[in-house]
Amino acid sequence: YTEDVLRRYLQPQGPLKGVGEIGLWHDDLQAVTFDSPSMQTVFRAVNGMKGIVMIHPSGNPKGRKMDLAEIEPAVRKYSDTIFLFHGGIEPLDLVLPLMSQYPNVYFSWDGHIFQGPWRHLLSAEVSGSAERFAANVNRIGIDRIVEESLRNLLPRLQQHPDRIMWGTDRGTPSWHFDESATDLIIKVSRLFIARLPAELQEQYAFRNALRVFGGHLSSGP
Repeated sequence: YTEDVLRRYLQPQGPLKGVGEIGLWHDDLQAVTFDSPSMQTVFRAVNGMKGIVMIHPSGNPKGRKMDLAEIEPAVRKYSDTIFLFHGGIEPLDLVLPLMSQYPNVYFSWDGHIFQGPWRHLLSAEVSGSAERFAANVNRIGIDRIVEESLRNLLPRLQQHPDRIMWGTDRGTPSWHFDESATDLIIKVSRLFIARLPAELQEQYAFRNALRVFGGHLSSGP
């Protein structure tokens, strides 16, 4: 992507248009850092449009670990960019300290259903279909999934309730988007939101997302 190509992709068309997540956890992106020319090209283009860059930090067990010394200079330099990080506990703990100092740092929490000790069991490779996915969720227990998510996320959400938002993080298998799988993911998420303190529910569910994306939404062609 050149800067000109990125700008064309980033111009809203319809509800929203972009190029997607930068998944630095991928095996083939372990050598890419925030200082890499490709990343700097993205940051310059997005910053010029006062846009959003979504990044899943590197946390590959076989790869490198990112630290604040790599991330913070870009967050500071490209202050017109919203850095929307996402993932689970480790990425959130990595960027949480930045939220106290930088108003352009946000976090999208991966779907509650994909976090916790059962994560491998619910992976696309193991589940294999929407029906098996639902069976695995029911075997684990929805209440257990929700309670584990509350233990993990609530103490962190309470630190920065205006910066952390709900997300689904569905992947490449087509069955992830089957109606039954979608309904189940949303059911678990709604149960989680309902068990949050009342003052946190709307911010986490949608208001923080509107703060990030609202200026880039259009009414359609």
